[in-house]
Amino acid sequence: MGEAPRHRFTLMAQLQVLVTLLLALGLVAAIGTITVALELRHAQSEISTTLRLAQADSGELSVAFAEQQAYLTTYLVTADPGSLASYRAGTGRIAALEQSLRTRLAGHPVALNGLAATVTALAGWDRGTAQPAISSRAATPVGTTTIATERALGSGTEVAAVQADIVRLHDHVDALVTAALDRVVGTQQTADWVTLGAGLGALTVAAVAVIVLRRSLTGPLHALVTQVRAVADGELHRPVAVEGPPELVLVAGAVETMRTRIMTEMEAAAEAQRRVGVLEEDDRIARDLHDLVIQRLFATGLSLQTVSVRHPDAAAALASSIDEIDESIRELRAVIFGLAPRRTMGRGLRDEVLDLAREARRALGFDPHVTFGGPVDAMVPDSVSVEVVPVVREALSNAAKHAAASRLDIDLRVADGALRLEVADNGRGLPTTDNGAGGDGTAGRRWEGQGLGNLAERAGRLGGTCTIRSDPGHGTTVVWTVPVDDRH
Repeated sequence: MGEAPRHRFTLMAQLQVLVTLLLALGLVAAIGTITVALELRHAQSEISTTLRLAQADSGELSVAFAEQQAYLTTYLVTADPGSLASYRAGTGRIAALEQSLRTRLAGHPVALNGLAATVTALAGWDRGTAQPAISSRAATPVGTTTIATERALGSGTEVAAVQADIVRLHDHVDALVTAALDRVVGTQQTADWVTLGAGLGALTVAAVAVIVLRRSLTGPLHALVTQVRAVADGELHRPVAVEGPPELVLVAGAVETMRTRIMTEMEAAAEAQRRVGVLEEDDRIARDLHDLVIQRLFATGLSLQTVSVRHPDAAAALASSIDEIDESIRELRAVIFGLAPRRTMGRGLRDEVLDLAREARRALGFDPHVTFGGPVDAMVPDSVSVEVVPVVREALSNAAKHAAASRLDIDLRVADGALRLEVADNGRGLPTTDNGAGGDGTAGRRWEGQGLGNLAERAGRLGGTCTIRSDPGHGTTVVWTVPVDDRH
């Protein structure tokens, strides 16, 4: 497992912080851009729909006043009614321009004050100079002048004062236009600064994100990939440990657990392989002992028994050798069962009995007839099997020595919780001696030879019985029965 991470925040938390900062910068930039755009739109609208028109109206007001002066002068000199009508139309035009300017300059008190002063000056000039001159001209013949006429024709001071008020009004309107244009320029500059600031902020956050991710993710991830690749290449002894965000530490821990588990499984597999090798070697040795050594000893024992039959004077000397061979076979079988039980060797009691029958052919001169009944291999435990094989061998040996038979039947079956072995031949029968009640299950007779007595002893050790039936000229039958544990 890797060491505890030094990071207080998970990789997801760090990414969330960085994303939040970027979103905040984007939101500020968006709000600033929208605000600037609205302000710019308002300023442009004010300039185009109000101030520029007010500027034009103030210029037209100056022109309208100059035209009125010309119409008034023409009327006073010529008394032309058309000029008087034009003068009065100009008065209406000035009144309309005054109303338009008052509407357009609403909200600009300085300009409205200038408009009020101009309107007052125009009204004063019309009331105090123009109207008295017009009335005087209407009452005086052409060519005659009056004081009012002369004053109207020579009133340069009053006209200059009115024109000065109109110019000041025009300057106020120009100032408003200039201020609006400056506001547009300032607003645009503000928009540029907001955009620049947001861009610099985004670049700063991006740089910080690169540094943080390199420290938190890139480096630890590269270390993790390197260690995982080493493990995948077979370097299972290298532990996987990464410092970094908890997510990477979790992945590293999972890989480390997998590495440890693989090593454990490989060690277990190696140990299992070693054990399989040992078992296979044991099986080979057991098969060699069974197929070669025991079979040869058994064949040698049968040959010695045949010799003892044919040469009675050597029977006593050969008996001990035959017993030694039997004991050697029993010991070898014990060794075989210790090395590899029959079920691991792939051999059962059936195979053992069939092998004995084949081995007895040379001594008997014919093949015994073998039959089986019931689950012999499945129901008979090893403790019983090791006794059955010597019993069959002893019965075959006695038949070869004494029977001179032409047929021998071996019947082995398991039924009703018992194993029953029957070996029967059609020979001349066994030699007997009268000895009262026999301890072998047959009353009144005792069979010669120690081997048949061993059959009864083996059955007795297993809680079973052995019965021998033999009549001269009618053959011999050995019935060997022992209980079998149903749990086997």
